[in-house]
Amino acid sequence: MFGWFKSAAQQHRSTARFRIEGMSCGGCVRHVETALRALPGVTVQQVDVGSAEVAWDAAQSSADTIVAALAAAGYQAHQEDHRDSE
Repeated sequence: MFGWFKSAAQQHRSTARFRIEGMSCGGCVRHVETALRALPGVTVQQVDVGSAEVAWDAAQSSADTIVAALAAAGYQAHQEDHRDSE
């Protein structure tokens, strides 16, 4: 109805940096970006060789979902930090 109105669930976002093992080139960066962008509610903020900064809608995805998607893409990921925002 109104673009500025969001439910409480839609407003709860989390951000985290993930350490990603197995990345070695720009092709790996694109592969990780593609895997992350396919997840509902996930926003890719930055991907570098070996790490990614990701935000997500907590009602749609989780850190575990992100780690699982990266594993399915062939990479081992570990969450380094986590921040919640409203």
